[in-house]
Amino acid sequence: MAAARASSTARGHAHGASRQASPRRPELTVHQRAETVRRVRPIVMVSMLVFVAITFGAVGLQIRMVQRQQRLDSVRSEINRIQEENKSLRQHESMLQSTSEILRIADPTRNLGAWGAAALAAELIEE
Repeated sequence: MAAARASSTARGHAHGASRQASPRRPELTVHQRAETVRRVRPIVMVSMLVFVAITFGAVGLQIRMVQRQQRLDSVRSEINRIQEENKSLRQHESMLQSTSEILRIADPTRNLGAWGAAALAAELIEE
């Protein structure tokens, strides 16, 4: 049995020696977790900063769009108000241009009341 052990040990050393001498195989190294974290952490931090910057940019763009929409709405409401006022003035102008309204405005007794109309009639009769 001792001979069997010696031959297996000799084979193990010979096998180990052939492993080290083999130029084809790259050496295997063990990476520590800290080294992996050290490599990954900057990538994660940069990608998070880019994400946050893009998010803030998108929020800023949304705020600007809302402000412009509010400005457009206020301008639109001002235009509508002016158009309504213009429409009202046109209606008033057309009413003033009607012949019945011209005659009503030209009537001297319109603001005199009953006593004033009688006084005006008396004046006209005297002339």
